[in-house]
Amino acid sequence: MASVMGLSITVVIAWLVHRLTRRIARIEHGRELKNAWIAVDNVVFGDEALLRIADQLTHAGTESDSMEVRRKRWICLMLMNPLSTVFTGISEGLLDERATVILERELYVLVRDDMFFALSQEYTYEPEFAELCRRLRNAQPSSAS
Repeated sequence: MASVMGLSITVVIAWLVHRLTRRIARIEHGRELKNAWIAVDNVVFGDEALLRIADQLTHAGTESDSMEVRRKRWICLMLMNPLSTVFTGISEGLLDERATVILERELYVLVRDDMFFALSQEYTYEPEFAELCRRLRNAQPSSAS
């Protein structure tokens, strides 16, 4: 009887370790991707020619956009990346309700901006993150732009 119980406990522990290891690997993978984008942002913002090239590659049809518009688009993405990471942390149960309140407060202000909102819907963010942005945008007074 004791050996069956010991085996059962070992199996449960192994399963929990496996599950947590996979969860940590997903989180670390996401963090590394976001760190890679931060490195790209650092290089791109250091040179207007590189910003123009990178923006045209990642946002087709923007050839005639001014540098101010290009900078704003990249800053929107730079702001959205850590907020998306917080969203993932909440979704994975790593952050508590305080993080949810802070995230929603930050996004509520940012989704007022048409460009920020459009990027949250069109870019490669989690569908649930895009839905949160839509919900917060729809909660805005009708004069929001």
